[in-house]
Amino acid sequence: ADALVNPAALEVCDGLDNDCDGEADEGLVGYLDQDGDGFGVGDEQCIDDAPVATVDGDCDDADPAMHPYNPEVFDGLDNDCDEAVDELRVWDATTVWTEDATEYCAGEMVTAVGETLVIGGFCAELGWTYSPGRAWFVDPSATGEQPLDDAVYLYGGGNEAVGKGSVALSDSQVALSAGLSWWVGQTQDPHIYVIDLPVTQTGQASDAAVATITGVSGNDLLVVTQGYDVDADGDADLLATARGYPDWDGSAFVFNGPLSGNHGYNDADLRVAGENGSCEEIVHLHAGEEGLLVSGYGYGSSGCWGYHGAVRYFADVPTGTVQSTDADLSIVGSESQVRIGASVAFYDWDGDGTEEILAGTYEDIYLFEAGLSGTVSEEDATWVIQGVNTLTLEDGHLFLGNTRKGELLLYSVPEDPPAYYTGWYLPQEVAALHLVEEPWFGDSIALTDGMLWVGSPGNTDKQQPGFVYGFPWGF
Repeated sequence: ADALVNPAALEVCDGLDNDCDGEADEGLVGYLDQDGDGFGVGDEQCIDDAPVATVDGDCDDADPAMHPYNPEVFDGLDNDCDEAVDELRVWDATTVWTEDATEYCAGEMVTAVGETLVIGGFCAELGWTYSPGRAWFVDPSATGEQPLDDAVYLYGGGNEAVGKGSVALSDSQVALSAGLSWWVGQTQDPHIYVIDLPVTQTGQASDAAVATITGVSGNDLLVVTQGYDVDADGDADLLATARGYPDWDGSAFVFNGPLSGNHGYNDADLRVAGENGSCEEIVHLHAGEEGLLVSGYGYGSSGCWGYHGAVRYFADVPTGTVQSTDADLSIVGSESQVRIGASVAFYDWDGDGTEEILAGTYEDIYLFEAGLSGTVSEEDATWVIQGVNTLTLEDGHLFLGNTRKGELLLYSVPEDPPAYYTGWYLPQEVAALHLVEEPWFGDSIALTDGMLWVGSPGNTDKQQPGFVYGFPWGF
């Protein structure tokens, strides 16, 4: 007789049927699972003094947040043990905002404004006709599938594309673009509407506005670009561009905040006018600690529509009316179709405490060291990030995307940048996050507390509704 073998005995690793149930060592053969997540490591063996799992493949047996089939989240870890970090797809989203129909193409814009998420959409149909656009105001704490049809929204008048763009001016105020008049063949005036939050009822944007900026009818394509305290008085100022005003040279404007009432271009505290006769098409205005960036990708070095593109850098922010050619630095595309200036930003890429200039084309992002002056081209860039055509700064994080491929990447600058940060390289090599979905996925993004929001605009011609996906954010 063996005293270790009886119905009340505990099963141990000895090859015996200790508890007299007809099986030996049952429940003890498997893989060491020290973090108790159900996935183990090492060789299959009998273990009676530590947790055991029947499935192996755990890539970190000290962290229960890392194991096969675990949902991937934005936290810098390989949550699902597939040897890739933060490689999310749409099915990893914990919240999805969408529209039932395809009339408004939700996802064209998404902006975080305090405790509100502003989602915009407008549709371009065949024949260049547009919906009036909508801006929905939703709760970013919602989870699961959320229908935009139930949300409060503001809409444009006529063919105003209210859902084209927005910027936060404070935690309780947003500025909405409503200006694509030339594209829709209209002669109505384009507008920017400043809206106080919360928006509690559906209505026309012009009726809800506490301030309105009115452009010149015809072709100026008035668009908000940033809310930033340019004059350092404690209130955010409104930055905007009018690509077609005047005569496609374009203009960039700063309206000092806080704003109320009605305004026109002549009320701007700063206007940067595009080079006369160049068709500069100023489309971006970006302010930062290092100064002001103005860009127009239509600029031609020998006349209109050369599409060399130009980025203008002002180290000190001017006032009044100035010419883009008054800038301290002009970055001009070296040849036709380069289109430098399709995107711009200041960003401390190398972590040395000084922001560099990022200037994008439709194919690559070029980085220029601080201290340059005069006129240079993209060939004078220190670094280039290949294969990306959008850049977005959100709360100090740099997101780069290739909307044609539906890729979105997050870059984090290490404390000691490796050698391959200098020179030419593919962005995936140093990306902390990599999302891949349908074309135009990642065209708009926003960050709220604990969540990253990514827009994927709809398409009326293909009868595809728009979506905004919310992913847990751990950085």
